[in-house]
Amino acid sequence: MENRIDPHTLNVLQQALRTLTLSLAAATKADLHVLSQMLKASSANDQLEPEARLMLTDLAEGMGMLATQLQPKPAAQAN
Repeated sequence: MENRIDPHTLNVLQQALRTLTLSLAAATKADLHVLSQMLKASSANDQLEPEARLMLTDLAEGMGMLATQLQPKPAAQAN
């Protein structure tokens, strides 16, 4: 029988990874769109465990949403 990590431990790990990713992105002033794309590309690595791939996909989607929310809004043009 294979030993699996319980869901609570996976949730805690994912929370830590989200916080770490956000902290590193902020500290390095990373381009969140590029970071999202890199995480998404990493999630396609078929040598990773399925859970790891899902976690990377989740991180990529989170960075993508954050990048969209922080994107400057276009200024209204005066007529």
